Amino acid sequence: MQVVNFSHPLSPLNLMEIEDRIHTSADSVINIGVDCDLMGDLRDQVRVLVDNAGVDSESWQVQPPMIVLPGHSAIAAVLLAELHGRIGHFPAIIRIAPVENSIPRQFSVVEILNLQGIRDDARRQRCAT
Repeated sequence: MQVVNFSHPLSPLNLMEIEDRIHTSADSVINIGVDCDLMGDLRDQVRVLVDNAGVDSESWQVQPPMIVLPGHSAIAAVLLAELHGRIGHFPAIIRIAPVENSIPRQFSVVEILNLQGIRDDARRQRCAT
């Protein structure tokens, strides 16, 4: 499984946490630094970020990587829209959170979210009403 990280660097412990949750190895991690001009066009900037991941069109569709979203909500929203367009569905995301009182600041893996599954469940709720 490949991980594309648009957030804080993942530690070896984070990779072990991910592997424990997905029951397979994280073959590679692609770290993409997110430094967007918040007054500029986010759509174009996010498209460049995704292009910089170096994942080809077929790979996005056949074996989509797990994603660590950036912390900025608008950038994360545009990123999800861009990825949905490339993959054909929502990706699985790795949710990380800061470890309380850690110095230097550290992060831990909180959960793996199957966004497409969440979307599909919500769709059934729409049809049920």
